[in-house]
Amino acid sequence: MRPIAVVGIDFRRVAQAELERAHARAGGAAALAGALRAALREIDELELVALVTCNRIEVYAAAARELSSDEFAHAFRVALGAPAFARTGSDAERHLLRVACSLESACVGEEQILGQVRGAFAEARAAGTAGPRLAALFDLALRVGKRVRRETELARLGTDLARLSMLHVKPALRGGAERPLALLGTGAMARAVMAARPKDGRDGWCVVGRDRARTAAFAQEFGAEPVALDEFLADATPLRALIAATTLREPLIDGAFVRRRLGPDAPVVDLGMPGNVAPEVRGCARLADLTDLRALAETNAARLATTVAQIEQWIDDGLARRSQRARTAEESLP
Repeated sequence: MRPIAVVGIDFRRVAQAELERAHARAGGAAALAGALRAALREIDELELVALVTCNRIEVYAAAARELSSDEFAHAFRVALGAPAFARTGSDAERHLLRVACSLESACVGEEQILGQVRGAFAEARAAGTAGPRLAALFDLALRVGKRVRRETELARLGTDLARLSMLHVKPALRGGAERPLALLGTGAMARAVMAARPKDGRDGWCVVGRDRARTAAFAQEFGAEPVALDEFLADATPLRALIAATTLREPLIDGAFVRRRLGPDAPVVDLGMPGNVAPEVRGCARLADLTDLRALAETNAARLATTVAQIEQWIDDGLARRSQRARTAEESLP
């Protein structure tokens, strides 16, 4: 063991409902760090940084002595009432670098996590809970994370259909309610699409569905405007893009609808099975259907594997240099 550790839970290890309950009990990063500091008060020179996002709740720790994964995980379980993973030493260091590079994210390549890691450390430093040991580690993680953003196309190499849909409609993501971006459907695929929206692409969405109550609840959850399907099909308000993800057996969107409400360069995504968009639409809009998206996913998968391998090498190199500096410092001690 080495005097660096991480403990936490994330979307891979617990169900969404349990993660949400843990979020409520955590009470935010500062409160969580305070609870663990109180539980671990016997540890001298303890440093803590809490990283709390929608997909993970983690606390990174450093101290003057080696940290036990068992005592750290126990303190976390007491604070949140949830089972936790715990890693120490180089495993903990590697985990933080992978998180900062978005390799541990639900959507590999998502761009929000680097800012969340930076913000977590800044908050801990301002609160006086982060010191020089964690500062050096977080600095390394942020430098490698920024290199990934700067030198790779990881954010563009998604292979899931929701993220590929976002890439197709990306030019139309920014806009207001006067020319909305429409999502047809309220099922699992529609939910994945809404969850995949970048932070700067969440305004001006409308959600279209047959069941008014279900559509209203779904739209409220994601900050969108609910629209009944029959009203949507009869309306003439211009749209800037459309994503269809319903389970209806017949196409909903035809060429006449697209010519009335979307321009020839407007992006249209058809995630329906069977298709929600008539084939004729390909001649009057920029259509991507499941065949198009799956072909792109196959292309991206090979490039993604190569890119991830490169990032893993950068992580290895950074940790090796960190370890060498630590050994050099130890050897210089009298």
